[in-house]
Amino acid sequence: MGSMDVVHPATTHPLRTPATLAVGGLWVMAALSALKALSTPWVPDADGGTAALLDVLSTLLVVGWIYTAVTFLMWLYRARENLDRRGDTALTWKKGWTIGGWFIPVADLFIPAAVVSEVFARSRPGAFRTWKVPRLVVVWWVAFVLGLIRFTFTTVYADGTRHVTGVQFWNAVNGVAGAVAAVLAVRIVQQVTAWQSGDDWSAGAR
Repeated sequence: MGSMDVVHPATTHPLRTPATLAVGGLWVMAALSALKALSTPWVPDADGGTAALLDVLSTLLVVGWIYTAVTFLMWLYRARENLDRRGDTALTWKKGWTIGGWFIPVADLFIPAAVVSEVFARSRPGAFRTWKVPRLVVVWWVAFVLGLIRFTFTTVYADGTRHVTGVQFWNAVNGVAGAVAAVLAVRIVQQVTAWQSGDDWSAGAR
């Protein structure tokens, strides 16, 4: 009797370490975003020491953003690759989209959310190959986008002075939405990590 080759799923990536790094950055961003919202009364007319403090906050937000983006994408890439390693089929988004989807103009308004939705839904134990977009991911993405966009209007008077409208409003919106998005992202990372670390996760999606 001839032997048969049996293909076993590859060992999945452990997610605990990248998840811990990402969650740490997300909590820091939640705190910094909350501080940004609280700073609204002093924007944009701050001067002296207050202006210096706002500059420090802006710098911390940029540094925190870079760190959190890198660690979150590392975690997301591994979580998506684990679906391949488990042997899942009929996946819509290849693992390259976990990173590439964030850098395509216009498409970056929906591809990252779609990728995270698929990873979240398909990581759930007993998940079906047909799935609905998780509400948690929808709310997270709306908050994330609101944390980034802003619309301001500048009025130039005859004497050359300028008045910018909307700065304080959008500073508050960006701060509150950014904090909410960070907290919801923590929930997403922790939930997917817990599912993929479970003993029954290797069974795969139905």
